[in-house]
Amino acid sequence: RGRASAGCPWRVVFADRKGRRKLRNIHALVAACNAWGRERGVHCLAHDFGLGLQASLSVLGSADVMLATHGADLVNGLAMHAGATLLEVMPVHQRGCPCDMYRAIFSKEGPKVMHHQLRSTNASFAV
Repeated sequence: RGRASAGCPWRVVFADRKGRRKLRNIHALVAACNAWGRERGVHCLAHDFGLGLQASLSVLGSADVMLATHGADLVNGLAMHAGATLLEVMPVHQRGCPCDMYRAIFSKEGPKVMHHQLRSTNASFAV
């Protein structure tokens, strides 16, 4: 039984990245996630990890799922609790992409945080 079935809402965090490789429709995604999750005990939010570690630790410590585009924000997944899930949204493959870098980092951590990749077909720098 998961946290939601035990009366504790699941928390889904969308990394609110600025500049390149951002989720173009992040606010619509968070709203849709909350509409879907309302009846299921799921709470979704966007968080800007650029605000710094101190502002992000409480968000990370309570996040059950984090969704972020490929980039530096994924390192924050190392602060998530055991059993959490990290979803990495990959852009269309460009030259020199270190596409397996975060998969390798999280596999060395053991099964603490589960890492999964999703591939975008959107060729812009916003996915």
